Amino acid sequence: MTLRVTARAAAGLAVLAVLTAGCARAGETPSGAADAPRPAAETAPGDAVPWDTVDAFQAARRGSYTETIGITGGGMGPMTLMEETVRFDLEARYMERTVSVSDDMSTDAAPGGELRFVYTDTAMLMWHPNTVETCGTHWIDLTDAASAELTGADLQPGDLLIVEPLEFLAAATGEPRHLETTSSGSTYEITAPADLGFPNSSALLENPGAQEAIMGMDAVAEVVLIEAGTSLTISVDLTEAFRTIAPSGEVPEDVVVRTAWNVTRDIPPFATDLPADVADVTCMGTG
Repeated sequence: MTLRVTARAAAGLAVLAVLTAGCARAGETPSGAADAPRPAAETAPGDAVPWDTVDAFQAARRGSYTETIGITGGGMGPMTLMEETVRFDLEARYMERTVSVSDDMSTDAAPGGELRFVYTDTAMLMWHPNTVETCGTHWIDLTDAASAELTGADLQPGDLLIVEPLEFLAAATGEPRHLETTSSGSTYEITAPADLGFPNSSALLENPGAQEAIMGMDAVAEVVLIEAGTSLTISVDLTEAFRTIAPSGEVPEDVVVRTAWNVTRDIPPFATDLPADVADVTCMGTG
């Protein structure tokens, strides 16, 4: 579990609350794996964008991605529980993450609006909207805080420099299966461990049995590659994984839960300097 779990935990719990309560609110529509072995794709039509296109993404040292966790079905309109954007520069050992949480899904740890995180090999920083009065700044230094208290695990700053969608692609098992090629690109189906796409939450931290079950599950994902080869999308069906940790197990049959990533590689250089005005986490009464 990582420091981003502080924000993502709220989203994971919100998913369960929505599914089990049958909430009728409608929302908005919804790094280091370059050397991992990659299965070859099944034979695809000659006009298909080749699966090998993903190799350029695995080799990219700088890029960005958006991640959306959403629900459809269950008598609800499409609902986005959380969205985040990430920029990474692996040469500079720097990653910045902006997490958007809807007001309906907010908690004290993840209030409605935005949270921001910066990770390097030596620092874990968080931007919080409500800390100016108590801390004198929005930026909080979490580097020396007790990891177990904040995240439920003992992690070092460098452990957070993971490009999640590329880790997911690198872990694919079997042969990617070509589904279709249209003017929008070529769609492939892959299978990968479900826990790599699952939003970590306190529901998992407090339930070792659910953790073990999800660790043993596979998830099916669709990957869309475009001819230009500068971006790709991944949509992971995590419905069965969420059913596993639902408190009552009563998830409507027509509910679908997905994590979706849109990845862009080789973006222009951006500043990787750390903010100058940073307060110790103890100003928040933690640590």
